Amino acid sequence: MGNYEGDFVVVEFDYTYKGTEPATFQGFTWKVEDGNHRIYNYAFEPTLAYTLGERRLSEYEKVNPGVEQAGAVVFEVAPDANDFTLHVKDLIRPRTSKKVDVPL
Repeated sequence: MGNYEGDFVVVEFDYTYKGTEPATFQGFTWKVEDGNHRIYNYAFEPTLAYTLGERRLSEYEKVNPGVEQAGAVVFEVAPDANDFTLHVKDLIRPRTSKKVDVPL
C-alpha cells in the first residue's frame, strides 16, 4: 500500500452505478469533517496506492450500470481529529446529486 506516515481515515464502500450507459469515474469529491468542523479532502497518493493494492475502484476507471464495485478513499487528518462525518455525493454525477452526511 505504500509507506505513508500520518493519521488517516480509510473509508471502504460498495458502489453501484445506477445510470444506463457505462461511465468513467473521474475522482473523489467526498470530504471528511471532524468534530472540530475541520474539513479534509481525500489524499490522492494514499488512495491510489490503497485502491490498486486492494483491487478496488480507482479514479478514471469505467463503471457499468448495475454492477457493484468495491471502492475505498483515504483522508489524511490531524492527529487530534475524531468524531468524523463523511460528506458523500454520487461518484459519477457529483454536481447534480444531493449530499449525504454519514457518521463514521
